[in-house]
Amino acid sequence: MPVLNEKVPVVIVQILTVLLSTQNDDGSWMPVHRVDTTAYATANLLDVIDLPYIQNLKIEIQCAIAKACAALALKQDKASTLDPTLDKEINSDSSGTLEILSYALQMLSLTNDTNHSVKSLGDDTVEAFTRQNRTIRKHIEYFSSLDHLRRIPHTRLKSAIIEANLYRPFLQCQRIGVFPASNAEERHEYLEYLPIMWLLATASYNVFAPPEFLVDMMTFSTRVFLADEYVKSKVAGLAQHEVFALRKHIEDSFEVDQMRGSRKGEQASEESRKMPSTSDRLLEVISVFTTFVEAVTNHPRVVRASRTDQSDLRFELKGFILRRLYQLEDNARLRGQDQQPRQQHIHQSTESSTPQMPFSMWVHQSGSGDSGCHLFWAFFTCILGGSLRNGQNCLPTLKQRLMAHTMITHHSAFYRLCKEHGSRHHDMDRANPSCVDFPEIPGNVDDKGVASPDSKLAEAEAKLKLLDAARFERQSASNTAELLYQELEAEAEVWGDMLADRIRVFVGAGEQFSDMYLIRDVMSSVK
Repeated sequence: MPVLNEKVPVVIVQILTVLLSTQNDDGSWMPVHRVDTTAYATANLLDVIDLPYIQNLKIEIQCAIAKACAALALKQDKASTLDPTLDKEINSDSSGTLEILSYALQMLSLTNDTNHSVKSLGDDTVEAFTRQNRTIRKHIEYFSSLDHLRRIPHTRLKSAIIEANLYRPFLQCQRIGVFPASNAEERHEYLEYLPIMWLLATASYNVFAPPEFLVDMMTFSTRVFLADEYVKSKVAGLAQHEVFALRKHIEDSFEVDQMRGSRKGEQASEESRKMPSTSDRLLEVISVFTTFVEAVTNHPRVVRASRTDQSDLRFELKGFILRRLYQLEDNARLRGQDQQPRQQHIHQSTESSTPQMPFSMWVHQSGSGDSGCHLFWAFFTCILGGSLRNGQNCLPTLKQRLMAHTMITHHSAFYRLCKEHGSRHHDMDRANPSCVDFPEIPGNVDDKGVASPDSKLAEAEAKLKLLDAARFERQSASNTAELLYQELEAEAEVWGDMLADRIRVFVGAGEQFSDMYLIRDVMSSVK
């Protein structure tokens, strides 16, 4: 969890974004131009303009200051703030909100005084910020060019990317505590994009999420990614009997009684260490997964969640790990067929090469289950149930929980289809169960094992079909999400509105990751 001085830059960027986004065309703020409010906001913009981590917004800040100065010049001979007819507007809630934001920005900039000006920093620090700002500019140029992000105002998008950059050092420290380091290039690319995806989600729905929530979700996203990577790079090297022993340990560790939530098999890890046949490498893997599970289930806000939400999280966490272990067996069977082109095996009737269900069913079961979306949702509900709901169920009614389950089911299918679209060319060359194994997908072999004579045309057709199906799943998820938002926003307490906004950010982050798969494949290729 970031301490105060680590949160300050994040909050400064968020408040600055509000000020830049709410300025009127004439340079003033608020529906009725008040000289003191505009002057106060302008003074605070001048106070933060030299902060090193917002240099990519300097032009926008300078323009805002120039417009505000022009507005103040036009008002210099008018005493609008002294007009008694404006008392109602002067005391309006919106005016007070802006003044509070301006005051907060001033106080935060003073709190952050050690990094106040680029000129006051050492040469090494200035160079570090210069490198970071160059990277931020590249990200701004790239994401601004994407069609699906054009609806986000440019200043809002820039602010989101700047804020995302502030989370990266914290995430880099967090990832070391659970999983050992590896040399996977995709890890660095994924961790570079992860904060941006979450902040673009806030920008796309115009929601400002607190740093604690974003750090929780980013950290969990990082650990899930690293868990998947660890299975592929380390667990895949275990012998078959060791994988079986690991699977048995995971099942015992997550055993629960009929009351849901009370653990059994708490000595499973210790007993596994006493087994004379347990190898050192298996003990190492067990230790890593034990640390992973404890980091998730012992999170302070997870511990404060309801018994039901915690039980759902443990159920999804167990399924996530076991699915990875089962997938190792599927990958091994496919690798055993490398002597012949992969597509030639699809029509065979052997269990090791023939899909056991139709593609549509696979997407909603095995395929979407591997995406981890249900696990993310279970963690999300624990985090918010333990904070916004004060330990009660995050979604208190059966109807809301059914809505959420339907939404996540469609959302995970959408994510999986986008991933299939983006990584299809990789999966053709790898031993990964995917859409290339199903004869009903255009571009694969037909049910007689005959490939298309025009492979490029067939490949293009396959991607169009996957994209069309993904759009259907996305729309289905969005329709259900809107119904859920309405249910929550109808609650008497303000927590319903806040929870609806957090869910919008959650859904938006998934959409951003899915959309990126349509553009570039950032999945791990660790073998």
